[in-house]
Amino acid sequence: MIEKIVDEKLKYSITKSVLSSLPQWFADPKAVERYAKESEKLTFFAYMKEEEAFGFISIKLLHGHTGEIFVMGVLPSFRHQGIGKLLFQQAESYLKSLDYDCILVKTLAEEAHYEPYEETRRFYMAMGFKPLCTTKEIWGEENPCLIMSKTI
Repeated sequence: MIEKIVDEKLKYSITKSVLSSLPQWFADPKAVERYAKESEKLTFFAYMKEEEAFGFISIKLLHGHTGEIFVMGVLPSFRHQGIGKLLFQQAESYLKSLDYDCILVKTLAEEAHYEPYEETRRFYMAMGFKPLCTTKEIWGEENPCLIMSKTI
């Protein structure tokens, strides 16, 4: 059910479709477009069933030993069914196969007081991530960025 996607147009299409269905997290169409364009060039896994994608994860390879979850999402009607966990586990296995030992993820920090991202942070904590640092230099003053890490 989880497939590595190599076709850039398919990566773009899946990313745009899934993120557009999640306006609580991805309300800015320009941001969705940026995520979709950049995901074309990244390692990409999708949860597929009968040629339809229900979720995806896009991974950046950094500094020879660290991977970053660039963006991930699951269609609203398929959330809370373990798809995100399966996608993350696939990404983690892939990074381990490359002898990587760390995964990073960026998300909206708690001090932003935006409820949908409380759920996001809980997901990453359940996957074994720990808060590393918070910065306002990445997304600006109004969107403090929490960087989380996990040793693998």
